[in-house]
Amino acid sequence: MDMTALEQKKYDETFERIYVNFKYQLENDKNFGLSELKKLLETYHTYEGHDWIGRGELKNISIGATIAALSRLLSEYQEEDPV
Repeated sequence: MDMTALEQKKYDETFERIYVNFKYQLENDKNFGLSELKKLLETYHTYEGHDWIGRGELKNISIGATIAALSRLLSEYQEEDPV
């Protein structure tokens, strides 16, 4: 899928916001760790598949960017601290 400039901007902004916010939370909240991050990622994968009423392309882009950011964080932190 080719993204328009607006769609790319939405993706990039969402990815950056999610990545920065959850990285901060992983590093500073002792009650939020890889287990919680995995659960959140699973929830977003489920949410992504529940588009039976049609939420629109920008929302789908936002969900995709969120999944990508959470996946990258999970990958980075699992490399640092393998379970």
